[in-house]
Amino acid sequence: MARYRSGPLRAFLRAQRGWLTVHYLPAYASELNPTENLWVSLKTRDLAIRAAATVEELLVLAHRGVHRLRRRPDLLGNFLVHTRTAALQPNRKSPLIRRLEFRSCST
Repeated sequence: MARYRSGPLRAFLRAQRGWLTVHYLPAYASELNPTENLWVSLKTRDLAIRAAATVEELLVLAHRGVHRLRRRPDLLGNFLVHTRTAALQPNRKSPLIRRLEFRSCST
């Protein structure tokens, strides 16, 4: 958004350099959102290679997939662990880290 890069904000940030460190992140990082892992699981297992004739049939398939996932708290927990791992391990070279490195090299 342009307002986050506006002149007044940049001036304010420059004035705060003594105590404030700003890290520019991408607008969206799917590897930091556990819901993305849930959707990948649904799309690759429950909704893959299925042709629903109606929206109602598609909803039934999606609900079955969600029900399957609700019975697997270990799998849901892994989605959260994966998200935290992507955020906390910069040596892992996640797509987020690669984008940040690219951005810092190009500025």
